[in-house]
Amino acid sequence: MKIQAPVISITHCEAAKVHVKFPKSANGILCPTQWLTNLPNSEPIFGDAQKYDKDFKVAYPEYNTGIPYQTAQASAAVLVFKDAFERANSFDRDKVRDALAATDMNTFYGPIKFSEAGNNIAKPMFYRQIMALDHIAPKIYVFLLSKRGQMMIDNLALLFVYAPVMNVQMILDGIFIGAVFALAAYGLALVWGVMNVKNLAQG
Repeated sequence: MKIQAPVISITHCEAAKVHVKFPKSANGILCPTQWLTNLPNSEPIFGDAQKYDKDFKVAYPEYNTGIPYQTAQASAAVLVFKDAFERANSFDRDKVRDALAATDMNTFYGPIKFSEAGNNIAKPMFYRQIMALDHIAPKIYVFLLSKRGQMMIDNLALLFVYAPVMNVQMILDGIFIGAVFALAAYGLALVWGVMNVKNLAQG
């Protein structure tokens, strides 16, 4: 595609696997989506979004490049039905329907609360941007997000960021302390050499 545009935004990025099929062209594309894997919401069954994403990819490795939000949406729907059946305490259609209408819960997919029209009014839409790491090195990206990856990043930061700064600070400290000693020695030598007085109390 020969498209020249400052911003491109498309839907269903994960389902279309644009970051896999068009790795260079897809870099930077904005993708509106219903769900993200770094959402803070959680619940007892699936846990949080990151745990759901990890468990799903273990069970279905073919989705290791990205899970379509519809999978998370379907799982959240099961949670909603479970909650409604429990609150209705019945399989009666009307009671279950009323329980569904009164749903107000938090899930790994996000908050869920229905309007009178039946749409979820509690959860916002999200935007994500396809970055180079999405298609160049997803395994490295996952590793960097792990605890071992974070430890490696911390060690590299200590070696290449903090250590040079500390070395410069120590060098400057040595220069300043040496300058104080040199100034004291110069004053002592001047007074001693001119007046032949050993003045150690100069300030």
